[in-house]
Amino acid sequence: LSLRALPTLRRELGARLGSDPHNEALGGRGYWVRSIYFDSPRLQLLDEKLAGLGRRFKLRLRGYPPLDEASPWVLEIKHRAGPWVHKERCRITLPQIQLLLRGQHVPFLEQLEGNEVARRFVAQRARLRAVVPHQIGYRRQAFVHRNSQVYLRVTIDEQLHVLRRADPLAPPGAGTPFAPRSAILEVKTSGPPPSWLPQLVRRYGLDPRS
Repeated sequence: LSLRALPTLRRELGARLGSDPHNEALGGRGYWVRSIYFDSPRLQLLDEKLAGLGRRFKLRLRGYPPLDEASPWVLEIKHRAGPWVHKERCRITLPQIQLLLRGQHVPFLEQLEGNEVARRFVAQRARLRAVVPHQIGYRRQAFVHRNSQVYLRVTIDEQLHVLRRADPLAPPGAGTPFAPRSAILEVKTSGPPPSWLPQLVRRYGLDPRS
């Protein structure tokens, strides 16, 4: 969506949903997200996503700047089956990330003491001969449903940027901007969305895309 729509959209979402506590990291304006992706040299996983393959997965690391050597990261295998998403996760540290990036899988797994998610991550990376094609960062503001019986989370991502290498300690916003006049709205829900949400999507002329 256009950046021009953001002030009105934020007010409307804020009136209907609660603010995610993580938004306080930037004084109520959201928080930084950093993702390091792993893919085959020919970008097989990206191609499967762009082709809309019904069953697919991603391999990534995720951290939340500002980051230092003590900051926790999340190692993640993100599975998709049709409209459903399932994530396998484990926490890792910067020294463990550096082992993984260097391809030192045996000491990496030894440090994680046989963690099953880490083991499956390494197995998939070896099968794909996966490299790190890029590192993505952005600022995210999240809104959540106030009713705990319904999972609904709406996020707005802006200030998107990319690094063509993995640099876990790069400062927030480091890299080359892309889509500088746009933001990304994402909706995650465990079931049918409330009636006002499709109306909002139509009113702002939003369309789904990869």
